[in-house]
Amino acid sequence: MKVLARSSALLAGFAVALLALLGAGGLWVRPAADDWCYQTNMRTMSVRQFVHFLYQDSNGRAGNAVLLAWVHGLGPLGLKVYPVVVIALLLGSLWLLVARLTRLAGRHVPAAVQLLTAATAALVFLLVCPQPYQTTYWASGGISHTVPAVLATVLVSAVLCLPGRSGRAGLAGRWTAALALLLGFAFIALVSEAMALVVGVLAAVLWLRAGDVCADRPARRAARLGALAAIAGSAGGLLVEYLSPGMHARSAGLGVPHGTVLLHRLREGMVTWLGDVATTVTSFDYVAVVLAGVLLGLTTRHLAPDALTRAAFAWPRSTARGPEQAAAPSTTAAGPAGLLAGPGTTATVEDEGPSAPGPVAGAAGPATPAFAVPSPLLVLPWAAAGVMVGSLLVTLLVQAVFGTWIWYMLRTWNDWPLPYVLLLAAVAVAAGRLLATALRTAPGTPSTTRPRRAA
Repeated sequence: MKVLARSSALLAGFAVALLALLGAGGLWVRPAADDWCYQTNMRTMSVRQFVHFLYQDSNGRAGNAVLLAWVHGLGPLGLKVYPVVVIALLLGSLWLLVARLTRLAGRHVPAAVQLLTAATAALVFLLVCPQPYQTTYWASGGISHTVPAVLATVLVSAVLCLPGRSGRAGLAGRWTAALALLLGFAFIALVSEAMALVVGVLAAVLWLRAGDVCADRPARRAARLGALAAIAGSAGGLLVEYLSPGMHARSAGLGVPHGTVLLHRLREGMVTWLGDVATTVTSFDYVAVVLAGVLLGLTTRHLAPDALTRAAFAWPRSTARGPEQAAAPSTTAAGPAGLLAGPGTTATVEDEGPSAPGPVAGAAGPATPAFAVPSPLLVLPWAAAGVMVGSLLVTLLVQAVFGTWIWYMLRTWNDWPLPYVLLLAAVAVAAGRLLATALRTAPGTPSTTRPRRAA
């Protein structure tokens, strides 16, 4: 396992170099299609006037207008800087997300493995799509169909860090996180209604299955409160956009159908979705993120008791503890929620060698991880169902609004693949943990049985 951890540093460097090269390609970006209109608008309008124009007369996406104004307000330079900013935000937020989830599960993974997983997921998300140029370099299209997924990842990873290093947060911290999710996802819904649908479905799955991923009642309450805030924010943003004059103007211009014509388009959307899913699940382009997830699962270690006390993410519990509770060791689940420790962490870990096959022992006190997945089979099918339902709603929405134009708007593919990529990584982490368990030799067991158990 140590060899894997060391070699992952080289692979992580290679993946980050590819992302840097991808960002450097922005130096050759020039205005295309809608960029010319927005560049002209920003020469004659202020940001407030531009937002008002899109909300009243164009498409109703007020949040989209804010981001477009920031990019095109810089002129051609904004189009060149845009890919670098998006790639940096995507890589940083994915790394932070993986790192924080690992610590919340009471686990430690080498920083190089964390970076490798995050960089691989970012590369797959940006490049495995029908038209990578539109999703990576074209600001006018990417802000609608790439940036929303990046913003959602930034928001979730930031909220997970709100309790701080001690992992303690009271009622005020819990409601602060909920407020951040409410306002953040409301803004994301005003950037892209498709991403709001995906977020709403995944948040509903979290609310339903919070008991399968949270170790105790306070953590479940916090997770469900955050899920409700995400659902409310997404629904509120969608409602504001749907009632906007710009949305009605766009619908009239595109001739959005009603009645039997709409049903016909929805039926076509179902056929399109089935083809998209078949293409996605049978593609070998996602193998890289699966391998990175397996490597992450293989190199996962339990946090030592003292580090677990510092990293535990649990809401304040009652201080009244009996002698049995005070002497009881805390346990750590070995499911896929055991992702990674923070970038650059120096916490000591308990090596899971032959002498330490089980959970951390001797960790007294309330330092239990908030995330614990006793059985991946209770969580992963629900997560897969959420990703599939979200992708179906996105396809039906685009098909109903744009009809046959959907074949010219393949950039909408990026409204849902990031959750799919993260789902693949979670499945691979679970597989890596199972493989590590199979390879671990129990005390007194001949090493010759290890290959048999691995098989």
